[in-house]
Amino acid sequence: MAAKGYGTYHGRSRLRTALKVVIVLLVVLLVLAVATLLLMDGHIVYSSDGIRLDLPFVQKGGAEDPPEPAGSAPLVIDSPVPTPAPTATPEPETLMQGVLLPREALYDGTAEEQVRRAGAAAAVFDMKADDGSLGYISSLEPAQAGGVSAADPAINGAIRGLNAGELYTVARVSCFRDNAIPRADMSLGIKSSAGNWRDEGDCRWLSAANAAARQYVIGVCAELAELGFDELLLENCAFPARGQVDYIVAGENYDPDGLTDALETFCRELEEALADYPQLKVSFGSSQAVLTGEANDRSGQTAAWLAEHAWRVYVAVPAGDESAYEQTLRAAGLPAGDNALLFTRGTVTLLGEGHSITADATGHRGISVSGSAVLNLGAPGYAESLTIRGGGGDAVLLSPLVSLSGAAVLNVYDGAALRDTLSRSTPGGVQLSGTAELNMHGGVIENCNNSLSVAGGVVVDGAAVFRLCGGTIRGCTGYGGAVAIGGQGRMEFSAGLIENCESLDCGGAILLVSTAPIHYGGGTAGPVIPGLSMTGGAIRNCKAVTPSSIYTTQYGGGVALYAYDAAAELTGGVITGCTAGESGGGVACLFGKVTVDGCAVYDNTAVKSADDVYNNGSGGTLTLGALPGGLTLPTTRKPIDGWYWDMSGSNRRWSYLSATPPGFIMTQGPLTASTQTHAIKAAHGAYYTVTYDLNGGTDTGYGPVSVAKGAQHTLLPAPTKAGHVFTGWKVRSAVKRPGGTIIVNAATTVSAQWLTVDEWIGQRLNIRVDVDVSVAIGTDQQQQEISADVSEESQAWLRAQVEEWIRVLLARGAPPELDTEHAAMLLRLLSAGADSVDVTLSVGIRLTGDPDEGELALLSPHMDGSETAQVWQLTVELGAEAKKAGVAFDRVEGFAITELDDTFAIHLTTGQNYSGRTVRVLYIHGGTVRAASSSVDADNAAVIIHAKEFSPYIILSKPAGSTSPSGGSSGGGGGPTRYTLHYESNGGAAYPSERYPAGTVVILDKTPLREGYAFTGWYGEAELTTQLNTVRMDKNRTVYAGWSATPAPAWLNSDDHFAYVYGYPDGRVGPLNNITRAEVAAIFYRLLRKDIRMESQTTENSFDDVPADAWYVTEASTLARLGVFVGRTTDVFAPDAPITRAEFATVCARFDQSGAAEDRDFSDIGGHWAEQYIRQAAALGWVQGYPDGTFGPDRPITRAEAVTMINRVLRRNPGSKDDLLSGMKVWPDNPEGAWYYLEVQEATNGHEFHRKADGHEKWTVLSALHSRPH
Repeated sequence: MAAKGYGTYHGRSRLRTALKVVIVLLVVLLVLAVATLLLMDGHIVYSSDGIRLDLPFVQKGGAEDPPEPAGSAPLVIDSPVPTPAPTATPEPETLMQGVLLPREALYDGTAEEQVRRAGAAAAVFDMKADDGSLGYISSLEPAQAGGVSAADPAINGAIRGLNAGELYTVARVSCFRDNAIPRADMSLGIKSSAGNWRDEGDCRWLSAANAAARQYVIGVCAELAELGFDELLLENCAFPARGQVDYIVAGENYDPDGLTDALETFCRELEEALADYPQLKVSFGSSQAVLTGEANDRSGQTAAWLAEHAWRVYVAVPAGDESAYEQTLRAAGLPAGDNALLFTRGTVTLLGEGHSITADATGHRGISVSGSAVLNLGAPGYAESLTIRGGGGDAVLLSPLVSLSGAAVLNVYDGAALRDTLSRSTPGGVQLSGTAELNMHGGVIENCNNSLSVAGGVVVDGAAVFRLCGGTIRGCTGYGGAVAIGGQGRMEFSAGLIENCESLDCGGAILLVSTAPIHYGGGTAGPVIPGLSMTGGAIRNCKAVTPSSIYTTQYGGGVALYAYDAAAELTGGVITGCTAGESGGGVACLFGKVTVDGCAVYDNTAVKSADDVYNNGSGGTLTLGALPGGLTLPTTRKPIDGWYWDMSGSNRRWSYLSATPPGFIMTQGPLTASTQTHAIKAAHGAYYTVTYDLNGGTDTGYGPVSVAKGAQHTLLPAPTKAGHVFTGWKVRSAVKRPGGTIIVNAATTVSAQWLTVDEWIGQRLNIRVDVDVSVAIGTDQQQQEISADVSEESQAWLRAQVEEWIRVLLARGAPPELDTEHAAMLLRLLSAGADSVDVTLSVGIRLTGDPDEGELALLSPHMDGSETAQVWQLTVELGAEAKKAGVAFDRVEGFAITELDDTFAIHLTTGQNYSGRTVRVLYIHGGTVRAASSSVDADNAAVIIHAKEFSPYIILSKPAGSTSPSGGSSGGGGGPTRYTLHYESNGGAAYPSERYPAGTVVILDKTPLREGYAFTGWYGEAELTTQLNTVRMDKNRTVYAGWSATPAPAWLNSDDHFAYVYGYPDGRVGPLNNITRAEVAAIFYRLLRKDIRMESQTTENSFDDVPADAWYVTEASTLARLGVFVGRTTDVFAPDAPITRAEFATVCARFDQSGAAEDRDFSDIGGHWAEQYIRQAAALGWVQGYPDGTFGPDRPITRAEAVTMINRVLRRNPGSKDDLLSGMKVWPDNPEGAWYYLEVQEATNGHEFHRKADGHEKWTVLSALHSRPH
């Protein structure tokens, strides 16, 4: 372990250190010393590098989250020497709070968690208490003789282990207040005439004047240093100053004239003893009396002694002690001044945890920063609030909340606020003069008001600079509500916000004025020279609309220039929502020069003219460039395409409804230094309405559409109307199909055109049956002898069948013979507004020769050795093509029909001689051999097959008289009546329709799967009212799957979609890598709800193969403690072993607390140790098996399979890549075409989302949501 220790400060100037003491006391006591911390109340802290109020602890390795408020206002003051440059913006050190923990936390493993829960970053342990007891085992003789060591023999090792980590640890040592050691050895203590002297708490004291007593305390400090603490806090390092000190007997152990010398000796000896620990910090506790030099203090401590030896000092200051404040000022030799706080040099940082500083309402004064002083309100990354406010009520300040002069610098950060003031002759918020700088990185200036003559927010005068690069100015009013700038000052506006400010004259947000007299505007008054530079940020909802008795020029709701030598360059940012009572709702240049080029000045309002930009031709000069792209005018919800005239007068104001809007002024190029009068608005050209007349249709979503003049409009998709077919959109005299385009130059009505279904079928539908015969084997002669045809009667039946499908589709039904995807495609084509639709049913007949091995294996049980076999492959495909004016514009490529509702006859001329032979036909469908109805035309070497299922058909023949192993039909006919059973899975796994003979009772034993849902059974109607276990086939029937949503496990966070899987250092994510048990433990740990994780977090476990320093020790231990992810045995976790499907399903099931029925089964889990868990997880829809009915419990899982199952558990389910967002993290080994692409992207990208109607999620915003490491 790296050595830690105490750095000495010998040779340092006492005068210089004392100056720091004086400055910090001034500031601390002027904020009334309200600090209260967990360790001690209201401490002032002095250090070699500066002086602090409160008990902040410096974190070892960088900032964590800001601490929770603890009812204190920490104040950090850095060394005032050397003086920083005026433009410097110092970075204060990161501060963290400490929390006093019980000694048990040294060894029970809870220290880090207790610190984290307290919102702190340092743990304080009472290692030597006032009663003399020690929090560790000491080897020192007095400790052994006094029996004060800790009892646990393992405590020292536990302390070393704790201190070896990242936690900042502080050992509190009560040095000489010790009730045990003086009792054991009276020679070491301070004495009274009756023996050991005792203080008001009946506690004994060791004597710092006694060498043995000093060596004992130093020995304790050295042992604590060796145990690895980061800091020693030495309390009671003094002589008694309270109680009946007059009863102390003078002698060797107490010399009233040598108390400080004894403490000085102690510190020198301590420094020598701790020389081997250069990183250890040693702090002291003291009192206000020591720092103010009170004569009655008898502790022996002095401010100079503390400054010489202490890394920092903790001092309790009574809140509201005005006398102590005045006394400290007098002791420091500094005047009170007219301001509540006065800073003249050095760097001061004020950090307040929910507290405020109120300006002196009696003296009417605020804070003054002058000379080369730098004042920081807040600090980067420190979000706790600090408020500086006015006197409240009707109290009128005679100065701003903060006055900057000379080369002073004020830096404002997030959490800081200047608010609630009223002034007359000065701004309410901040006033700058000289070469002062105000750098606003964050925070807020709010409700700062002036009722007479200047800005309410900020005034910049002289050659000062105001940089607005973050934060907000809002709700300020006056003649310059947010910022007023005169003289040679300037404003640099690069980020942040000015909003809801109001001028009593012009310039609702920014006014640039001359130097004499200085007239300040309502929102932000910019400087005359060199002017205002706006490159970013926003001005919103500011006003210049309230006339006063002094000024009545209501121009420039956002920015106004009101001086001939004023200049402003607006090249970035946004000015919007502002209002002017006259002209120039966004920007008004009455006098001066303004450039607007790249700044989004839009959606502002002016009562008279120029909603956005106004230039006065009698004094203003305007340079106007391009607007940023992508802007939309909220009032019309149309994209802005440039600058337009917006002159005064009812017929000259811009209007989007006008057919001939005012001229587009940028058509002749940008304006450069124009001195003419211009009234301008950021807008767009005229728009016309396209109205859809559905002509009896009932669809929604066909409301009026607003289209820019001369723009192209794409006609909407076809609507629906019961009993009718849509034939197109009629636009004037032409009929156009959906998706066609029209040019809009006037208000236009588009009317839907319809035919009844019968009219459409009769006029526009063409159905054709094609028969295609091909031969895969045989000689040319054989091929010439082979042919096939479908009888006219069968073709007519087929055409009728296709027509019936089309009728069902047009009625928005679902023909059972057509799959859902192609049925939807065909319906879109039928409704596309075509002049004609050609539908082709293609019957394909292909002779493939002898059965292949697979076919032969199925056929063998049904054949005998005397039969010869000839295999014909029978296919039926359906395709369609839509035409407009004879030209095809849409088509559905041919797709397979697997079966029909009834048989049709196919006449096969096979080229075989069937005279004297017995012929039968079998066919293979769904892996089953079945007999087909057939007959023989021996004269024509032909076989007639009655087919309705399209698969390989096998013609078997043998000499007459032979016996077949299974009967077949040798005669014609259509066979018994059969009905179709259709399974509607309602989003679950699909099943093919089944055909059964009339009267068959079918057991409904199929159990579909659906992600995120549990199957509740089959129902007889779409409304899911009657649950069925069986169904009698007395007609064609459809059964419907019922589902109930499976909630995410209560312990897992399913609401926040953060990234829970990270890639490898080489930039890959490894989706096909097997995932280990440790990796799965880490994933589920990250997914735990925060409260569950915090309550259950531990590093203790029973596994021999999980080292204490393993990266996954917390994850594995916590999940084992919860009982959801245990080891393979009591002692073995197997962290590096690939997790199996059974183990993964077990973890999922153990998270469930719903008591779901274990009603899912797989063929290979019977008797498996995880059978119960697999069945439960499958019943919940969280895991699935394979198509062959197995689960594969002992197979390993890949990372892709793991995230797929986890996403299913948490319902994290984008439906397609269109549901994702550009800019997301992508991986070179996760290609878009991979089955796992969406699952991996979901797991590796934090995002917000909304749930679509189909149940899938759609990402809305990429976020920095990541699971937080333990």
